[in-house]
Amino acid sequence: MARKYTLFVYNTSNQDQEWNIYCDGVINQTFTIGNVRKTFTLMLSGDAVIQFGVDDTVYLKAAYDYGKDSWASKTDTPNDISFATGPGAITVSSDFTPDQDA
Repeated sequence: MARKYTLFVYNTSNQDQEWNIYCDGVINQTFTIGNVRKTFTLMLSGDAVIQFGVDDTVYLKAAYDYGKDSWASKTDTPNDISFATGPGAITVSSDFTPDQDA
């Protein structure tokens, strides 16, 4: 049986960001986000790894374990992107700005 999760995506940088979100058979989205959050509904019927990218610079992978109904995330840039879970929801936020790391 598929489990439903709501994905919330936030840009906290005060500048437009280009996001890519991908997981085979689950989601494939590319969009620009400003100060308005984006929301997606995900239906997960097995293990999944969702990849998030911001401005082709900041990346995060979120792994879902269907058997345990649990999430784990990994990023090399924890100051620029974050991941959180709650009942039936996951949230990814980024405050990355290109000139911040220049």
